[in-house]
Amino acid sequence: NEANVLARLLPRKLQQYFFGENGTYTKEVAEEVSKNRGFDITYYIISSNDEQAACIFRLLESVPSRVFRMKGEDFYSATEGRYDTMGIDRCACLKGSSTIFGFPTLVIDGGSAITYTAMDAHGHIMGGGISPGVKMRLKSMNEGTGALPFIKTEDILRYIRRALDEKRPLSTFAKNTEEAMIASTLNEIGAHLRHVIRIWSEKVESSNIKTDDEEVKPDKTIAVTGGSGEIITKLLQPNSGGIVELANDVKQDYVVTWEKTLLHIGVAAALLSHVKKNYEEISEKIGGKKQAEMDPLTHKNLIGKRIAKYFDQAAEDNDHMYRGTVDNMKQTRGVLMFHVSYDDGDKEQVPLDDLQAMITKYELVGEKKSSENIKKRPREKETNRYVGARIAKRFDDGVVYYGSVISYNDEYWKIKYEDSDEEEFDIDELNKYLKFYKEQEKMNRK
Repeated sequence: NEANVLARLLPRKLQQYFFGENGTYTKEVAEEVSKNRGFDITYYIISSNDEQAACIFRLLESVPSRVFRMKGEDFYSATEGRYDTMGIDRCACLKGSSTIFGFPTLVIDGGSAITYTAMDAHGHIMGGGISPGVKMRLKSMNEGTGALPFIKTEDILRYIRRALDEKRPLSTFAKNTEEAMIASTLNEIGAHLRHVIRIWSEKVESSNIKTDDEEVKPDKTIAVTGGSGEIITKLLQPNSGGIVELANDVKQDYVVTWEKTLLHIGVAAALLSHVKKNYEEISEKIGGKKQAEMDPLTHKNLIGKRIAKYFDQAAEDNDHMYRGTVDNMKQTRGVLMFHVSYDDGDKEQVPLDDLQAMITKYELVGEKKSSENIKKRPREKETNRYVGARIAKRFDDGVVYYGSVISYNDEYWKIKYEDSDEEEFDIDELNKYLKFYKEQEKMNRK
């Protein structure tokens, strides 16, 4: 049962989105849910592994869907510096970083292997490099020797947590084997990547953009992503983030930021780029003008139109269809965008293609029969009441860490732990760890 296998691989919210909330994962159930939704899901696969991609295609055949496997040329052309053997994941992450931070940019991806990919101030791909990741380095020492131990992920995290909690970096001159292996591995990775950043910085600065009056030095942002991305980000902070010892003469004139969704942002950016390109080509054929040159007055009659859009989060009356009104439009970087205000108070901007689909959807479903149960966004006082609340969470190392809610933004609450680490929770996660904190407090009192 491919549908059942697919469901087990999905997070809970996606399970409900594709198969409903009754816990039955079959092709027939998925077809019924898709019919009620009104459209099939479109999947974009990013994979350099043909066998893996084939397995994903087979699983997705069990649910109503459209599936596309993206290629390197969907992100960059050869004239932009993409080479034939450049991994599709590296193309997507580079696209994501350049979309967020602009040019120049350097992406470091910490997975099984650590890759880095650079782009210059003119948006041209410079190239990159590949080296063993954290686990691969430690595993090779275990398998290539007769005495060195196998070190698990939780062991690595335990040493890092201890270094941060005790404010005592792992020693370059360790006195036990595990710490010696972990410290040396992290030192090697940190030193190597700092060298990469230094060389990239020099090359970027040597090609500074010049104006008539001055030489403009581009901002240098390093985007880190991948499974070990958070560790690498800390290693590249001043003083190696307190994880390992760092020589005092190391200077830092760049910004390092961790972006775990970099690849997904890159996919969205590539798709939007193609939508814009296709729309401009169609507009040019029909009216002899590109969208950037079109008169916005052509679409002025769309303002005031009613729209409808399906969301995976249902309102209190279990209706997934949200209605709204087009109330404004403007051109942004040559793209005509329409401002939509939903009846529940939410707002968003959408391009013309999406708007036309939303207008068509409204013509099909019409107005909600009763407007009394429209789901409202949480009011400010409802969201802020959690600020200051205490939470507790058990991490992979088995240790329970305590923290506090420090702020709320766009349906997520920011948590700051006692060791100064931070993360964000949605409402389900927040309730889970608020409850866990109360349970821990009861146990401590006993």
